[in-house]
Amino acid sequence: VPSMSATPVRKIVISAHGDTNWQEHHLVKQMGLREGQEEKEVEYYGHMDNFGGVHATMKAYFTGELPQERVRIEITYGEETGMDGAREVAETITPQDVVIVVDVTGTVTTNNIVIEKCSNQKLREFVTSVLQNSKISYEVHSDCPDAIMDIDETNVYSNVTDLYFFLGLPVRGGDYNEGPVYCFAEDIEKLSEALILLTREILDNFKIDQPFSFDLSGLDNEEINLTDVF
Repeated sequence: VPSMSATPVRKIVISAHGDTNWQEHHLVKQMGLREGQEEKEVEYYGHMDNFGGVHATMKAYFTGELPQERVRIEITYGEETGMDGAREVAETITPQDVVIVVDVTGTVTTNNIVIEKCSNQKLREFVTSVLQNSKISYEVHSDCPDAIMDIDETNVYSNVTDLYFFLGLPVRGGDYNEGPVYCFAEDIEKLSEALILLTREILDNFKIDQPFSFDLSGLDNEEINLTDVF
């Protein structure tokens, strides 16, 4: 008799690739104007792929507010040349693990963060409900709306678990694979906050539906009292 059992997530893996395409590095801190806003705010112009994602991940780590158990941070190598680092990490995870890939996105938005490739409906609804109660502006997608690149480490982790999503830092002003782009400083801060918030909430409150069954073969034609089974 098949049924479902709700169990906690085994662990969360935060994956941010640390390799780059750059032979030199460039960054300018300046003031910029977000679309729809009247006041300028601090922005960066520089090589963001994936310094922006790694920076936001490390900011979350050094707050000391990430859960100390069942959370693992991986700064991977080889994302730009075949995903070798992610492939090694994938060998150590299970379908009961949640993977959060932190990287830059070219998705056009005025929001602080973009959740992409969150294809698991239950996880997508949970992530949305958590962010709704925060001061982080966001959007959530089941697919990848980034017109610049739709291949990333989620393509590797999806072979092991369907509990994954891409936590994107919005950048603008060109192809982040080719050269410097713009990124608001507030968005890095908000992505760091989102990482802490989502990690805590997923570990505390998100449950995985797992099938299990009762073996009733030995009962033959005897009357079944379901109160004894449950």
